Amino acid sequence: MKKIKTLTAVCLLAAVSAAAQPADNKKALVELYVMSQCPYGVQAENGLFPALKALGDSVDLSLAYIAEETPGADGKPAGFQSMHGPGEAEENIRQLCARKLYPGKWLDYVLAYNTDIKADWKPAAVKAGLDSQKLEACSSSEEGKKMFSESIKAAKARKANSSPTIYIEGKEYRGGRGVKSFTLALCNAMKTRGQEEPEACRKALLLPDEPVAGGSGDCGNAPPPVKFNIQVVKESGCGECAPTLLDALKLKHPAAVVKQVEASSPEGKALLALHGARALPLYVLDKEVEKENSFSELLNSYYGKSADGYVIKPGPDTYMPTVRLDRVVKPRQLDLYVDVLSPLTAKAESELFSLLSDPMFKDLTFSMHFIVQEGVKADPLPGSQKAGGVRAASLKEMADVSPGPLISGSGEAGVQESLLQACLFQHVSFGNYIAYLACRNVSLSDSNRSAACLKPDKVIEKCVKEGEGESFLRQDAKTVRELEINTSAAVLWENRYGPFSWQGVDLRRLLRD
Repeated sequence: MKKIKTLTAVCLLAAVSAAAQPADNKKALVELYVMSQCPYGVQAENGLFPALKALGDSVDLSLAYIAEETPGADGKPAGFQSMHGPGEAEENIRQLCARKLYPGKWLDYVLAYNTDIKADWKPAAVKAGLDSQKLEACSSSEEGKKMFSESIKAAKARKANSSPTIYIEGKEYRGGRGVKSFTLALCNAMKTRGQEEPEACRKALLLPDEPVAGGSGDCGNAPPPVKFNIQVVKESGCGECAPTLLDALKLKHPAAVVKQVEASSPEGKALLALHGARALPLYVLDKEVEKENSFSELLNSYYGKSADGYVIKPGPDTYMPTVRLDRVVKPRQLDLYVDVLSPLTAKAESELFSLLSDPMFKDLTFSMHFIVQEGVKADPLPGSQKAGGVRAASLKEMADVSPGPLISGSGEAGVQESLLQACLFQHVSFGNYIAYLACRNVSLSDSNRSAACLKPDKVIEKCVKEGEGESFLRQDAKTVRELEINTSAAVLWENRYGPFSWQGVDLRRLLRD
């Protein structure tokens, strides 16, 4: 019997520098440093602002305008200089005033203004429902100038000297500038911080792909994104195993050329052999990635040197492999891995057994496995090896590990329940096993519930007491360790695909593929 652990998907929107956080630190934060009449800044706003409107209160926006103050008498500013002339400086102030006076409408004003940045601003104000007289009074006031001065200082503190400069959760964003790209990036940020994602995140996946995957161009001196090749080796036989980092790679490396390669193709086989891959997907980046501005920050934490290029290292901050190339395929075999006393397990078992009653899935086989670990027995060294002082250990001793007691996340009660269920699954019909779980799972915290639900016969008692059940659990513990299973309920399909967390997989799709 076997077991599984699951994954967490992507967090590859690179770390570049520490950033300001929202006041309550409960929402994802996006920082925008921009010039109001920079075509590239306008492009970014036209993608970001609709995304912010759709995401509502789930995201905080920090906004500052890039310009210069000209010194005057007594250290007071005499005026402002902006790259695109005095009119841009005036519009920067006007947009700051719009945000202060009309917090619910100012995004609409900017979007209306952006349709023609050379035209009169007043029609845009009317269209957005702003009072143009109040807006003009604010933009010519000392308060407006003070807001602009503080905005310039904020941009300088961030060392933002090109428009647009964007950070999401303190990480520099140089990805796509369309609505879908910004929405997905912000939703990824929410997911990473454990924040509940609004419905707009799901809807964003249904938006059409944008003609240009990555944003490019700026007003200032930001380095352009580097063009290089990324090859993604995948296995299409499993729809739930599709590469999860494609959107993140487009966001992080907007000029990169991403090519997907089938593992069974000559090109795929060559890549697997070159990089010694034992699992899929495999993400291979060519040597030109070294020229990326953020490469040094990503090296070692995300990217690892391999052959003549780099690969993305699997892990909780990137992705977990879902195709195990070194495991023997067992056609139409489903393995469920559970922590027996977890409420999530009880829910997963109920849902799975209901699903398996569907006639369309009668052609598969099924096994239960139990998420346990092996402790270590601390055997003392033979007396002949106990020399005085600090001893010199031989590397041969690394193989000398004595299995210790079995351990469950639910404590000793979890070990005993796993032992009983392992023996039941081995020796009773699947229908009787399900009937036992239906009774036992009614009250997981009741230590007497097992005895109330089952009167074991001699075969079950022997299995539990004389080592057969323990041998099953130790096999499971080995698989749990190999596949890094760390969730309460997970599935492995055909002994090759997964592990998938119960909540993170579309099981119907997995079984149909």
